[in-house]
Amino acid sequence: MKGGCRSVFLRNNSTYHMKKYLGLLLICVSSYTYAQSFSSGYNFNIPFDDASMSPFLPKFKTSPITVNDKVSVSGKHFIVNNQSYRFWGVNMVAASAFPAKTVAPKIAAHAAKMGINLVRFHHLDNPWAGNDGSIFVNGQPTRQLNATTLDRMEFLINELKKNGIYTNMNLNVSRTFNNLDGVLHADSLTDFGKVATIIDPQLITLQKEYASQILTHVNSYTGLALKDDPALAMVEIINENSLYGYWRDDDLETKQQGGNLLVRHVQRLNTLWNAFLTTKYGTQAALIFAWQSGRGVNPELIQEGSFEGAAVNSNWQIEQNNGATASFSQASNTANTGTKSAKVAISNATGTNWHIQFKHTGFDLKKDTTYVLKFAAKAAQNRNIDVSLIRNNSPFTYYGGQRFSLTPNWQMLQFTVTPSESNSGEGRFSFNLGTNAADVWIDDVSLQKPTKIGLISGENLAQNNINRIKYSDRDFYASQRIADQAEFYIKLQQDFMEEMKLFLVNTIGVTAPITGTNALAGIQEAMQHENMDFYDDHAYWDHPQFPGSGFDPNNFLIDNQSLTNSNSYSSITNAFSGIHKSDKPLTISEYNNGFPNIYRAEMIPAMAAYGSFHGMDGVMFFDYNSEADNSWNADFVNGFFSIHKDHSVMGLFPSAAYAYRNGLIQEATPFLVNYSEKDIYFSHEKDNNSRWGKYTPYDKSIQYSQSLQVGSYRDAQGVSAQTLPTPQSGTHITSTNETVLNTTNSFLKTATPKYISIAGDFTKNANQTAGDLTLVSGSDHGSITWLSLTNQGLSESDTTLLSVSSRIQNTGMTWNGANTTVTNWGSSPTQLLPLLTTLRVNSDAPAIRLHLLSVTGSPISSKVISPVSSGVFEITVNQAVDKTMWYALQAVEQGATVLAAEATSGEVALFVYPNPTRDSITVGFEIDLPKTVEIGIFDNSGREQLKFWKTYQTAGAKQEILTLNGLSSGAYTIRLNNQAARIVLE
Repeated sequence: MKGGCRSVFLRNNSTYHMKKYLGLLLICVSSYTYAQSFSSGYNFNIPFDDASMSPFLPKFKTSPITVNDKVSVSGKHFIVNNQSYRFWGVNMVAASAFPAKTVAPKIAAHAAKMGINLVRFHHLDNPWAGNDGSIFVNGQPTRQLNATTLDRMEFLINELKKNGIYTNMNLNVSRTFNNLDGVLHADSLTDFGKVATIIDPQLITLQKEYASQILTHVNSYTGLALKDDPALAMVEIINENSLYGYWRDDDLETKQQGGNLLVRHVQRLNTLWNAFLTTKYGTQAALIFAWQSGRGVNPELIQEGSFEGAAVNSNWQIEQNNGATASFSQASNTANTGTKSAKVAISNATGTNWHIQFKHTGFDLKKDTTYVLKFAAKAAQNRNIDVSLIRNNSPFTYYGGQRFSLTPNWQMLQFTVTPSESNSGEGRFSFNLGTNAADVWIDDVSLQKPTKIGLISGENLAQNNINRIKYSDRDFYASQRIADQAEFYIKLQQDFMEEMKLFLVNTIGVTAPITGTNALAGIQEAMQHENMDFYDDHAYWDHPQFPGSGFDPNNFLIDNQSLTNSNSYSSITNAFSGIHKSDKPLTISEYNNGFPNIYRAEMIPAMAAYGSFHGMDGVMFFDYNSEADNSWNADFVNGFFSIHKDHSVMGLFPSAAYAYRNGLIQEATPFLVNYSEKDIYFSHEKDNNSRWGKYTPYDKSIQYSQSLQVGSYRDAQGVSAQTLPTPQSGTHITSTNETVLNTTNSFLKTATPKYISIAGDFTKNANQTAGDLTLVSGSDHGSITWLSLTNQGLSESDTTLLSVSSRIQNTGMTWNGANTTVTNWGSSPTQLLPLLTTLRVNSDAPAIRLHLLSVTGSPISSKVISPVSSGVFEITVNQAVDKTMWYALQAVEQGATVLAAEATSGEVALFVYPNPTRDSITVGFEIDLPKTVEIGIFDNSGREQLKFWKTYQTAGAKQEILTLNGLSSGAYTIRLNNQAARIVLE
C-alpha cells in the first residue's frame, strides 16, 4: 500500500533519563483549535545528516554489526547474541535505496541516532525511477543488474552495517518483465506480473536468477556476499502478492472476463485446478458426491411476489414521506410472467429516492448469510430506481442495495446482499422511487438464499473441464466446491513460497530468516506461512484514495480522521489481527498513517504500545524516503508516505524506538485460537472482504485488550469449540494494564515505569493520568512521550526526555472545504502546530532543570523549577515561544550541584539547589576551556551581596564553596557569568 503497490483501503471501510523524583510538571504548549491550515507555526527541521551525540537523547547501540550479531529465529522471536531482538525500521524505496556515496554515510549515522536499526530495501526493481533509481537499466533486459546502482546500494548497506543497522532485502516487488527477458507478451502483464510470478515456471526461474544476483554478489565494501553478511536480517520472497487475495477481487480471469491475467496464465490455473481435483477425488462420481451438499431449493421470503392473487398481500405497503405521494395496485394488463403485476403510480416526486418506498416487510434475516434479490420491472419512461435491503425498525441498518436503470420494457434484475446482523421479522425489501414521477411496474419479486450448484452441466473431471468459480459467485455453488477452490489457491501459493525458500537456503545458502508474502488477507494466507521462518504483514490508516489515476498528488481524498477514534476498524487491529502462529516472529514491514492526515503523529506511540503488547519483533515504517539525493535535505513533506522530513513523526522516533527496542512496554501472554482446516477453507461462507480486507472469525477490536494468536491451523475441533474473549467498547484496557484506548473521547495512553505516552484529543481529556504523568489540560490534538534516560524509573531518574508533537504542514499548504484533500501542497519550510498543554509529573527530585533542546538535542536554554509542594512541580512550556519538540528534565540534588553539558558558546552552566544552609553554599559548574569565572549573589533589588572570582587553568567540572557571611533570610539570585539560579535562605 503505497506508490507502486496499488494497495488501497476503501474509504469508510466498514495503521533520556530524571533523577530520583519527578512530581508536578506543567507543560504549556500554544494552540490553534482544529483549523486545518494554521498560522504562527514553528519550524523544527531535524537535519537528515546529524549524528551528534547528546546526553539528553537516548543512546542506541551503533557499533558495527559483526559475525557474532547474526540474526536467527528461536521460537517466537528473532535472536541476536542469544537474546531476543527487536527491529525499529524504515523502508528505503526506489531512488532512496541508491544514494550518492557522499550522502550515504550521513543517512546511516543519523538513522542510527534516531533509533532505526533496520532498513527494508523496497522497490529496487521499479520501472519508474530512472537509471539512477532502479536496480535495472531502462531499455535493457531485467536479467542484468545496473552496476552503478548496485554499487551504491552495497555502499549504503555497508554504511548502515557500520552503524549497527540491519538490512531486510525484498526480492520480487515491482519488476516489470520485458520482451528482452524472453517473456512472451511481457508488455501485457499487469500489476508487475503479480499472480503470474507465482504460477508461471519461467517467471519463477527468473526470480531465482535475480535472487542469486542480489544475494551472491560480493559487496566490495564489506568483502561479503549479502547472503553471508550478518547484517542481512531477513528476506522477503514476494511483496503484496496473493492468489487468494486476487481471487477475492475476481482478478484470476482474463482481461476479457474482467480479470487481470493473460490467457496462458488462466489456462495454467485451469490445468492445475483440474489436476488438484483429480488428485483429491480421483473420479467423477466421487466429485459429484462431494459437491452435492448444499443443493436444493431454499425457502422464499417474499410472500406473493408474483402479484397473481385476488389481492396484494398485506406485507406489501407504500410509504410516502416529505410531501411525496404515490399509490399501488394490481395491474392486470401487463406482467413479466403470468397475468398480473404491481403498479406504483407516482403523483408527486420530490427528487429524493426514499421519499416513496414500495416495500415488503415481515421476514427474518440472518447475519453473514447471502441472499439473492430478484425482480422484474419496467417504467413508463426511462428512469432509475434504487432497491435496498434494510432493517425495518430503528436503527434501520442498511444491509445493501443497488441502482437499476428501467425502460418501458420488462427486465429481469438481481443482486446479492449479505446482512451485517440478524433480525427476527424485521427485514425490509424496498423499491425507492421518489426521484422521478414516471410510473413503475414490478413483478416476480424473490428473496431467498441462492440455490447451490454442484457441477455445472457438461463438467467432467475426466475431461479436465471443471471450471474455477469467481469469488463473487461463490454463494451460487456448493460450499464444498468453493472450499476446494480455496484450498487449491492456498496450497498453490504455499508450494511456490516453499520452493523459493528451498532455493534460497539450499542453492544460494541464505541463513537469514525468510518469509513469503505480506498484506495478508486473513487466516487463509497466514496458513500458507506455516513453514516460513516468520510472518510479515502490512497495515495503513487513512491510506489516500485516488478517484483518477493512482497516486496523483492533485487528485486524492483522505478521511482525515483520528486513529484513536476508531472502535472496530483500524490499522492497529489489522496489523495485530491475531492470524499468525504464536511460535513464530511477527513483523509489520509497512505501516503508516498517510500524510496529510493531521493526526499522523499518533501512529508512533500507538505502534510502540501495541507492537510491544502483541510481541511484534519488527516494524518498518513506510517509508523513510523514496526520492533522489536532492530530497534528503529539503524541509518539505512532498508525498503521502515519506517520514524523514515529517518532524511531527521523526521527533517522536528516539523515545518510542528506545521504549520498543528495550522492552519497556510489556508483552502480553497470548490467548491462543485454534482453527480447523474447515474453518479456513470454508471461510468464504462468512468472508465478504475484498483483496485488502482481513478476515478473522471474531471482532478484531478484541486485539485492543487481548493478544489473540494462533495455536494451530489444523485443530480437530476448530474455533467454534472455543470461547473467545469479549471485545470491549469505548474504553479498551490491555491485559497488561499498561495501555488504555478510549475511542469515545479519542485518547490513547501507555504508562510504564520508564516510559509514558499519551496521544489524542487533549481538549476532551483534561486530568487524564498515565502513571507519573497527568494531562491537566490541552489545547489541541497531540502526541507526547516521556522517557527515562537512565536505568531508573521516571520518578527516580535524574535525566528524562519529554517529546511533544502535534501536526505538521508545509508553508502555504491549503485544504479544500471538507478537509479531505489539499488544494496546494505549499512550500518549504515545514511548520509544526504549537501546543499549549499543561502536564503534571510525579518525582522525588528536590528540584528540576528544564532544558529546551535544539534539533540536534543540544540545550539552547534552561531554567530551574522549584517544587510547589513535596513531589509537585509546575512548569510552563510554550512551543510558540520555545520552538522545540524536545525538552530534557534534569533532577537537581539537595545541597549539591548537578553538572550540565557545556554550551558551545563557551559560557559556563550553573546548578544550585535553592535551599542551602545558612553558612555556605556549594556552586558547581563546568567550563570548556581555561577561563576566569565570576560568581555573584544578588538580592531581589539587584544589589550585589557577595562577589567571587577565580581563574581556572584547566577545563572541566569545578566547584566552589561560598561563605554566606551576614546574609539575612530571604530570596537571592546567584549568577555565574550569564547563568543564574534562585536561592532561598531560611
